Amino acid sequence: MERKQKARWTQTVLCVLVLISLVADFVTGQPGATKMYAVIALVLVLILDPVLRLVTKTELSYPVLLADLIFIVEASYLGNKYDFYHRWAGYDIVLHLLSGVLIGLTLYEVFFPEEIRRNTGLLWRLVLLVIICIAAAGFWEILEFFSDIITGGDSQRNLVYEWEFFGREGQNPAIRDSMNDMINGTVGGLASALVVFLRERKAIHDKH
Repeated sequence: MERKQKARWTQTVLCVLVLISLVADFVTGQPGATKMYAVIALVLVLILDPVLRLVTKTELSYPVLLADLIFIVEASYLGNKYDFYHRWAGYDIVLHLLSGVLIGLTLYEVFFPEEIRRNTGLLWRLVLLVIICIAAAGFWEILEFFSDIITGGDSQRNLVYEWEFFGREGQNPAIRDSMNDMINGTVGGLASALVVFLRERKAIHDKH
């Protein structure tokens, strides 16, 4: 099956599953914010691939696209619907680590297509990729900030003290959460750079 067909099937299956869950949300009287997150997930699943192809002229590899779409549904909808943030200790940490990895692998394909890879050294590409991931981690926190304002949610942990890698117990929980999220996203970005490094080195070795 061609990559485009796989992408369409993946979009269709995920959209159908989210729609079924959304109908269940209405039947069971879930909060409006939960339904809004479902709609956001649907829109992002539908537009991610075509928008990237239209705007950046980039066609993501299918494994990266699949991981991105599944992550979108889990992070933007399921995590909020089932309140994984408060039910699972460390969920937020894992979420931002994974986001850093996926953002890194996705943006590498967007910013470094084949013609640029041929003309730019691997080291420079990796350095730029890490910088991009750091910026993306900060942008994520800006989105969470405004999401809490619009929806009345608490994705930045203003109301909950929970364990984080860094910080002191007396610090404002939202500050600790935001800083740890950016650090975790950066670590995930470094991990994506390592994956790219190993993959590119293997490709160079295979050519020789």
